[in-house]
Amino acid sequence: MSQKLDPAADYPSLALRPLPPWWRRLFRKAQPACVHAGSSSKIELQPDSVRLRNGAQATVRQPPRRPLTVCPGCLVALLEAELKNATRRVIAFEPSKAGLAAYSFIEQQHLGDSGLRPEDVIHCQSLVAEPLRGCQKCGGAALLLVVKRGLTTESGKLASFRGGKESYCLSHGSERLGELLRERLPRRPVDFFNFPYGERGVYVPSD
Repeated sequence: MSQKLDPAADYPSLALRPLPPWWRRLFRKAQPACVHAGSSSKIELQPDSVRLRNGAQATVRQPPRRPLTVCPGCLVALLEAELKNATRRVIAFEPSKAGLAAYSFIEQQHLGDSGLRPEDVIHCQSLVAEPLRGCQKCGGAALLLVVKRGLTTESGKLASFRGGKESYCLSHGSERLGELLRERLPRRPVDFFNFPYGERGVYVPSD
């Protein structure tokens, strides 16, 4: 089961803080954390959950890995490993330059129950179905698409992201998304981040 006391089994590549003594855990929930996570640059990672409408969450992997508080560097390192799934398409809406409150991956089958605006659901569905050109770095098969913000992009309105598109293979796509996240995640605490799941879906920013 993933609810064991030793979170290192879920995250063997990370240096984690020791959990507090058992008697302290009786009175306060112990959240595992990487050794670098601070009060201002921390991300609440729920790797195997998805947020749906009305605050509901669903588990998308069994057994689910434990939630974890991480710094931006550790988060990106974990995400790069998750993106090396050669059969999954990922559409990533560009994070805000001012930082994020959340970055949620929503698989295509969950889009209708995600709580997104109807026009944004339609926009996401069209992006997920859109044939991708080759990687703009190497010409290889593209599986990751970054949808850029534009001058008229409105917060919370995905259909207003009209700044262009960047298509990448898995290797260059993980580098590009990691670059954006390393730059923008440290600017404020992030209260939700999950990992890609299913065959194809979108990363949605909450500013």
